[in-house]
Amino acid sequence: MHYFFRLFNVRRSFFGMFALVFAMAIVLAFILPAKEITELPAWVRFSDVFVYKVDDGEATIIGYMGEETEITFPAMIGGYPVTSVILWDSIDWFTPVGSGVRVEHFFFDRSRIVNVTIPEGVKRIHFALYRDLAHVNIPSSVERIGNFAFMDCMGLTSITIPNSVTSIGRSAFLSCKNLHSVFFEGDAPELDDRVFSYTAETFTVYYREGTTGWTNPWNGYPAKLY
Repeated sequence: MHYFFRLFNVRRSFFGMFALVFAMAIVLAFILPAKEITELPAWVRFSDVFVYKVDDGEATIIGYMGEETEITFPAMIGGYPVTSVILWDSIDWFTPVGSGVRVEHFFFDRSRIVNVTIPEGVKRIHFALYRDLAHVNIPSSVERIGNFAFMDCMGLTSITIPNSVTSIGRSAFLSCKNLHSVFFEGDAPELDDRVFSYTAETFTVYYREGTTGWTNPWNGYPAKLY
């Protein structure tokens, strides 16, 4: 009987030690920083706090790694004109591993950006899922606001669309639940499906006198002069 209790105590001590080591491993996994990715794909470029790529001599800014909440994007980066600001939530690419490939991810923090200024010359913009984004100027060089461009940007309450914009893509402002007003400076653009669906209950389209293509309602949304 004495031998049995000694064996029981030994086993209990072993499992207790195992549980302690396992718990410490979990805690350290949350405390220690994740392994830094040092080998990004060759097409990813860095300039100060911006991440960008170049195609046909034009730069697209795809990420921001700074600490500021208000950002002014550059008109030139790395000697290339910036024609697109399309902020991604992550960079994804494939790395060869043995006989297969592994998907790699480099994530950006989307919670910081609140206010952005975009320079003239930029033609395409995309800030979907940047929930805290509250203000963005759209330069007069932009001709089309693409599909899902501002989807789920909860911080947006109003936005001004310059007269250069002639079309707005599908679900461009979908689920911007606090967006209550959009001010158009030019003629009515072409609208794809569900552009302003699930916005604020008081959502209203405003347009200027002397511009054309407007009705009330306009594409199912209340519209009035401003």
